[in-house]
Amino acid sequence: MKKITILCVLGLLSPFFWANAQKHYLTKPLNVGESVPDLTLQNIVNFKSKTIRLSEYKDKLIILDFWSTFCEPCIRHMPEIFSLQKQFANRILILPVNSNPRFDTPEKVKKFFNERKKIFNLPSVVCDSVLWNLFKPPHLSTCVWIRNGKVLQITEGDDVNSENINKCLNDIFLTVVTPVRSQDYANGRLFSDNGTSSLPSKYLTRSILFPYDPNIQGSMSEMENGKIKRIYRSNSTIISLLRLANPTFQFGFRIKINSSHPELLSEDVSTDSARQKNLYCYEAIFPPVSPKKAMEYFRQDLLRYFPYTVDSAKIVDSCWVLKLSNTSKIRVGKTSQNGTNIGEHIGLPIYYYNRRLSSLCNELEYFYKIPVLNETGYRSNVWLDLPAEIMDTKEVAKSLAKQGFTLTKELRPIEYMVIKDRDVSN
Repeated sequence: MKKITILCVLGLLSPFFWANAQKHYLTKPLNVGESVPDLTLQNIVNFKSKTIRLSEYKDKLIILDFWSTFCEPCIRHMPEIFSLQKQFANRILILPVNSNPRFDTPEKVKKFFNERKKIFNLPSVVCDSVLWNLFKPPHLSTCVWIRNGKVLQITEGDDVNSENINKCLNDIFLTVVTPVRSQDYANGRLFSDNGTSSLPSKYLTRSILFPYDPNIQGSMSEMENGKIKRIYRSNSTIISLLRLANPTFQFGFRIKINSSHPELLSEDVSTDSARQKNLYCYEAIFPPVSPKKAMEYFRQDLLRYFPYTVDSAKIVDSCWVLKLSNTSKIRVGKTSQNGTNIGEHIGLPIYYYNRRLSSLCNELEYFYKIPVLNETGYRSNVWLDLPAEIMDTKEVAKSLAKQGFTLTKELRPIEYMVIKDRDVSN
């Protein structure tokens, strides 16, 4: 799943039930094993009724799936949960919960489901504030499992599968990595030095690297009088850390990996096993120094921790090049037609409306894994219709040709950030 972790700050709406109870949940979210109040959920769309009372489903397994229409991983998961709902029929209720009323109005959500009804047909809570405040999910695609009025588990969306559902229906405890609610590490160190760790109470400098930890979130540089005294990056890939430590390469530079073990530089974070393998946490604390010197410390640490060096190079390489061919074929749509489903991957034709061509090139580059250059010179937004199979470059090129553009593979000099193996024999 692309971009499995998506954090949102969502607005609150009027309460759906007792005000005093809601005030309580705002300060104390429910955890595994705790009882869920008998709520009557309002504003249900795409369902046989406009309300759902939880006690009416107490004998079923209820799975609340927090989502939004801009959450592509959430949408990619919907065909699977729709299939699971059909598979387990009356034994479960999978209920998507949309808590983003400013972005997702009831009308927008209804339209969303109607456009995708050939692929999946699910109900959804809209304009929610109660469930969001009740559970305080750390991010979208968090799922809350409820049975007999109690919270059985809180999981990632990937954990909603037939094996885990069968376990819950057979009263087998579900062992998963529970998503961690957001915590503020901006003012706290990874180790508090409260007497429980082996670190000395005073030190001049320290540097720590350790594997993925779902309990830790955040990324920052702590400053004092314009100087940096702490750098902290949580759950980052090696490539991300190398980019951050080399500011010259953070923007506009593509990556070229010249390594005998490229799999160690993977940026896949789509599953828990991939995150365990590919993510690291880093913290360095030192006396306040200039930002330039702090980045130098950061780079020196990464050289000690990882067997790679970083350089830049201009390489003549194969790319896809987007060009303008016929302006009379370019469609100008209504400004109300806005958005894209290019990242959903659920088998529907792709729309790309009222958006920049540069953004389209970025999307295609993500899919094709080689540079995609925009040489159209066209600065206005476009309204494009593309085939459902975006990886079929021939069909994509045919579609673009009908709409005034060409997509061809050519050679171009490309500026790369080159990551290569470092000699570690000495």
